[in-house]
Amino acid sequence: MDWKVITNYPEPDLERAWHEFMPKSNYPSHYTSPGFFKMPYWDDQGPYAVLVMDGNKVVGVSCGISKGNEIVSGIEVRPQVAFLKGGENTEAAKAMMDGLLTVNDASSELITLHSSERIEAFEKLGFKSKKATGSFEVIMLDLSEGSEEIFKDFSQSRRSDIRK
Repeated sequence: MDWKVITNYPEPDLERAWHEFMPKSNYPSHYTSPGFFKMPYWDDQGPYAVLVMDGNKVVGVSCGISKGNEIVSGIEVRPQVAFLKGGENTEAAKAMMDGLLTVNDASSELITLHSSERIEAFEKLGFKSKKATGSFEVIMLDLSEGSEEIFKDFSQSRRSDIRK
């Protein structure tokens, strides 16, 4: 596996490969898609994406900002790291780490990654992990079941609050 670091919206072939990765990834979001680069908030923040490549296919992504000697990928409630669903990610995590180490021309002293799930491969590489708790936890609902199916398990007051 290889990696590619980009700091601007990707060229068409890479964009296509990245979009093909999204529905196959664990917890895809706007923040792990090419659209990350279209957000004006990042313009002066040193945005980057590390794309892990298996040939011409994207198999992992970390989007974030580089601030001096620090690299930050997301926040507790907005993870910005994704890999293929259900895969063994040790090799992909190693490639991602190699790419992350080049983001600030190897001058980074701190790398912080936020993911929707525990990634043991990063722990094997020396990262420390911390589970989000309290107001930093992310609550996810599978919306594919439709609103009526989801709402049937909620109390009447919860349904009313959500509709409001």
